[in-house]
Amino acid sequence: MKLSDFLDALSYGELSQYASGTEDSGRIWYKDLPKFITFINAGLLRLYTDLPISQKQVTVQTNVNQTKYLLSSEFALSKEPEGGDEVNRYILDLEDEFEDDIITIEQVVNENEFIFPLNSPDEEFAVFTPGPNRLLIPEPRNELVAVLYRARHKKIPVTRRLDADEYEINVPDYCEDALINYCAYRFVKSGGSAESVNLSNAYLAAYENEVFRIKEAGIITENIYTNTRIWRDSWV
Repeated sequence: MKLSDFLDALSYGELSQYASGTEDSGRIWYKDLPKFITFINAGLLRLYTDLPISQKQVTVQTNVNQTKYLLSSEFALSKEPEGGDEVNRYILDLEDEFEDDIITIEQVVNENEFIFPLNSPDEEFAVFTPGPNRLLIPEPRNELVAVLYRARHKKIPVTRRLDADEYEINVPDYCEDALINYCAYRFVKSGGSAESVNLSNAYLAAYENEVFRIKEAGIITENIYTNTRIWRDSWV
């Protein structure tokens, strides 16, 4: 869905009754575009967090002398300068560049197809996630592991110079109403009055109901990773 189409759906729909942020034609004012992009970015993050819309994996080279791994492109092999440097680049991403898009780590698997218990202190060989993009391996080995994670939507640049006809919002059609309701919630909430707060809560409830409906209908399901797929995608 093009960003321009989403902005039209928002301004002609949920926000059509508001003068602020829209022209007489119903379209969002050019000067207010950065504000609405901020709302959309927040909505995309919330939606991608609440639903498994995007799931990815990244390969990490672990070693016996390191227990903590920050999954940041700072340590990605794809960012190594010509001639090399002294950074321990344990993220192996030459084929598919790591984009710093982790929402939460969902699974960790090694080359022997062993799925590490995640955040289970009573389990042998458990690994932990102290932060969304942090991996703690109490008993590391010299091996490759695949870190499977829920990924966020790429941030839309917050600028008036953005060509809304060229930028894509990657959400399934059945998630559009949820995203519209969340953006309306953020916009109305910014009004600051008691009436605005009450109405914004109604939009937030509408968003939550849409997410619940999608989950209950089984329209979107978690990406079930198989060891065969992990080996094919990451290590072969």
